[in-house]
Amino acid sequence: MGRSDLVRRAMSKKKHHVMEEERHNFIHGIVDESGNIEVEGCLRKGISEVAANKIFDSMMDFASYAF
Repeated sequence: MGRSDLVRRAMSKKKHHVMEEERHNFIHGIVDESGNIEVEGCLRKGISEVAANKIFDSMMDFASYAF
């Protein structure tokens, strides 16, 4: 839940640079030094990179408009 809260706060404060940093994590996930998956990411869940980028672009557009 921590990463999603970070993205939500970045959206509400219109911190687009933070959102762009989180794009990679959203798509590819996060793996720690030991090889443990911390965030699965879209690709591990079977969502294509093209579709994941479209979803994230929609989130970026929403952040610009709604908050």
